[in-house]
Amino acid sequence: MMKLLFTLSFLVFFISCSFVKKPNEWERKSSMSFASYVDAFLSADDYTAKNSLNRAIKHAKQSSDLDSLAKIYLGECALKSAVGIQTACEKYLSLRELLDSQELEAYYAFLEGTILSEQLTYLPRQYKPFAMSYGAREYEVAKKRLFEIENAASFLIAAQMMREYLDANDREKILNRASENGYKKVILFWLDESKKRSSIKSEINQIEKKISILNSKE
Repeated sequence: MMKLLFTLSFLVFFISCSFVKKPNEWERKSSMSFASYVDAFLSADDYTAKNSLNRAIKHAKQSSDLDSLAKIYLGECALKSAVGIQTACEKYLSLRELLDSQELEAYYAFLEGTILSEQLTYLPRQYKPFAMSYGAREYEVAKKRLFEIENAASFLIAAQMMREYLDANDREKILNRASENGYKKVILFWLDESKKRSSIKSEINQIEKKISILNSKE
């Protein structure tokens, strides 16, 4: 239940900019499919993630308004970044010239680390305090604000951006939060980060054993 609440909260930006009008049936189906994708992707259920994403895209393509489709593409890009997968957000960029959304452009700039101060007002609310500090290179303040982000997926996206400025205790907190939600793909990413940044042989060996166990099919 908690994972569903986290996921649905995450969709507020990507699937619907406003609740003024009742969503169309295609919007509802696209939103629910994307919710399934978020949970499956972060949980390393790649088969379900792929099918759910394809359904979300299929439903979003039932409208001539491409904002919903663009939000899905940005959402996919953001989730990949949360687990260290480098992406240039090509799908979003392929639609860019057909869009006119300051919100989408602000979020894209945020993911790219190029957001301007005047764009901050267009960011989803949960990111604003963190983005202000991160953009100003006030990394200690940004770290504090990172751990104040309540939404799990948003927290994980921002955490990846801060990985150069986090210590072992910070990474442990992130692992604990990912574990609470069963986000295996995230756990593997942060275990690997911990391994890379450790110089203690016994600690590295322990991390390698954990990774091996999690990757085992037995």
